[in-house]
Amino acid sequence: MEEGLDPIIWVFQVGDFTIPINPATFFTSLGIILFLGLIAWWGTRRLQKVPDRFQAAIELLVESFDYLLTDTLGKDGRKYITFSLALFLFIFISNIVGVLPFGLSEPTRDLNVPVALAIITFIVAQWSGVRKKGLWPYLKEFGEPIIIMLPINIIGEVAKIISLSFRLYGNILGSAIIILILSELFRYILMPVILNAFFGLAIGLLQAFVFMMISITYIAVAVATDEEEEEASS
Repeated sequence: MEEGLDPIIWVFQVGDFTIPINPATFFTSLGIILFLGLIAWWGTRRLQKVPDRFQAAIELLVESFDYLLTDTLGKDGRKYITFSLALFLFIFISNIVGVLPFGLSEPTRDLNVPVALAIITFIVAQWSGVRKKGLWPYLKEFGEPIIIMLPINIIGEVAKIISLSFRLYGNILGSAIIILILSELFRYILMPVILNAFFGLAIGLLQAFVFMMISITYIAVAVATDEEEEEASS
């Protein structure tokens, strides 16, 4: 894209709402989803008792998440392996795609993507709480310890969408700004490439893991019963 030109934006009108969509973000995100789907299909189409390196790498990743989720969510942790692993890999690749020499921009630098991921996490957490405890018992928790806390608890729950999305968006945007500043400070050809790769990979991996762990923590809080909270505190 030439400097000085505004990015192309698709605008959709749904009733009284105007929905802007960045086509670059849309197609990059779609490409990442298709890539992950292809990897999942390729890695599971011919499973062997004695795995090759590719299957062994996938099994190691799944086992690591299995251990992590079981430690966080207990016996229910295995139910969320697919969700957490897909969330982590999508965010990680979205964070580092700007490092690749294809002229792509990280989808997570578009606020729409972190907000969408945060909304998905919010829905999964609420649904998990309802499924574990039942609709009415789960809703009653919003009025605890006294009913006057109901609006505050609801606002606090919805505010998780804002905090989660802006944490990811701000960190990825901030890392891009740091790379730009350092690239201007070091006027050599090699140094900006090294810095870009380091910050892109390191920060991309860290932020993907942090977002995934916070999401799992939200789910753990939603599904925690009184007995489990007492066991955890003892």
